[in-house]
Order: sequence, then structure tokens, then C-alpha cells
Amino acid sequence: MLGGVLHAAPPTGVVFTSFDGLFQVFSVRVDGSQRRQLTQGIKVYGWTAGSPDGTRIAFTSGIDDDTAIWMMDPDGGGQQRVFAAPTRDLFPTWSPDGENIAFIRMKVGVPDGQRVFIATPDGREIRDMSGRELVTDEPARSPDGASIAYWSPKGIAILAVIDRDARVVVAPSAGWPTWSPDSRELAYTRYDGGAYDIHATKVDGGPERRLTAHPADDSRPEWSRDGQTIVFDSNRDGVFHIYYMDPDGENVRRLTEGRWDDTGPSWLGGGILPVSDAGRALLRWGMLKRLAR
Repeated sequence: MLGGVLHAAPPTGVVFTSFDGLFQVFSVRVDGSQRRQLTQGIKVYGWTAGSPDGTRIAFTSGIDDDTAIWMMDPDGGGQQRVFAAPTRDLFPTWSPDGENIAFIRMKVGVPDGQRVFIATPDGREIRDMSGRELVTDEPARSPDGASIAYWSPKGIAILAVIDRDARVVVAPSAGWPTWSPDSRELAYTRYDGGAYDIHATKVDGGPERRLTAHPADDSRPEWSRDGQTIVFDSNRDGVFHIYYMDPDGENVRRLTEGRWDDTGPSWLGGGILPVSDAGRALLRWGMLKRLAR
């Protein structure tokens, strides 16, 4: 996977949620131009997820015990629910090849009854990847296809797709993980008792690097697929807006303007990341079907 960063293209835009009486999905180009509202009159939960090829946006919408994952085109057209039956699904995230999404499914009436699932974007294939209830949120697929990082009360954990073993790699008070394109590092949000800041660390161990140190809140980072930029939201200018920075925390720039909170950014486009042979095998549905038995 070492060539992943070299072959990925720059993203075409960023998708995020903003308040319009209800939270709605918006998009903006990487230069801050062409801000567009993509949904109207619905209730959007959590965050959105732009596909690697830039052709689809996944988001969660619904009420009460029916919060469903939806898909739409980059211009907001073609909105379609992924699963017809009532569900409580949250936090969609794309695989590096764009062929499936991972998400959290919650059991109604079961405290802490969350599981990590993977499904095709049309909802025809769905697999339980955790095999058990977890106290988990905010999944993130690794670019090599082998792992899913997620928040847990014990810290940020990594779930191996093949054997379903999970291990904690980041201490508690951290969440919203995102992978570097080489699958070797995670960036995430940490609360230090005063504010939220963005940190990063290698998944196989090493010192934690602090990327932001602003007295306001910086949160919900997402690494670009070309490895050059991390996008995040921050209220350092009063309300929340979308910002981006270099992977070392330098060169912070503001991307969005407006009077309402802009939160939960996700890159749209950036290309399909190349994966290792092992990772490619993990992404095949035949392999996932065998794992689910």
C-alpha cells in the first residue's frame, strides 16, 4: 500500500452538514467556491461521506427509531434509501474501492447494542463484521481494506476484518478517527478537559502528535485520499466552519463561510486508492460472505 498516496488524485470537493432549520447536507469545492445545499426539508443525523470516485454521497436521515442511510448524487439528485425496512443506522464510511460502506447499526431497546456492518451501496448485500454487540461509534475504513477503526469507551479501537479481533490503539477521551492513506497512522479528536484538538499517532505504536492547539474546539478530522490535507470543523471564529490543514498541522485555512454551524466534513472524490493483494481479497464479497457464516 506504499504507493497509495502517490496514485490518489486531489479531491474535488467537501461535503458537510449545516443548519437550515434542520441540519442539511451541503457541498463546497476545495477552493471554497460553489457552496450548494443538497438536501431540503429532511432531518440529517451525524455526518456525510463522499465516495472515492466523487459520484455518490452517503448520509443518514430519519426520525426516532428509523434513522436510515441514504445515497444521492453529488448534485443532490437521485436520493435513495439503502435499506427499505426500519433501521437505526448511523455513520456511513466508504471502502477504499468504493464498492461498499461500513456503518453502525443499533438495536432498538438494547442499551449499547451497536454492531459494525458492511453493505453494498444498494443494500442488497449486508454483513455483520463485529459478530457481537459493541459500545461503538464513528467507524472509519482503512485504505488497505483490512481494518475498521472506531470509537469505544476504552479509546479508539481497530477491528480486523478477517478475524474480527479488536484492539485499542488510542487512549480514552479520543474519537472521530480517520486513516492516513498508507493505513499506518490515525488522526482523531481528543478532549483535554478544556477544548477539543486534533492529534495523530501510528497504529503500531509511537508518540502522539498534537496537530492543533487552539483554545476553541477543533474536531471531526478526515484525511484526504492523496495524503496531502486534513479537513476538520472548528468554532475558532465563533460558529463552526470547515477548515483544512497540512498533515503536520501547519497552514490552517478556512474553507466555508456563513452564519450557521458547518460540521462533519468529508472529502468528495480523490480517486480509488490502490490496495495490497491481501486488502483486495478482504474487499471481495465472497470473502466477506465466508467471514459472516
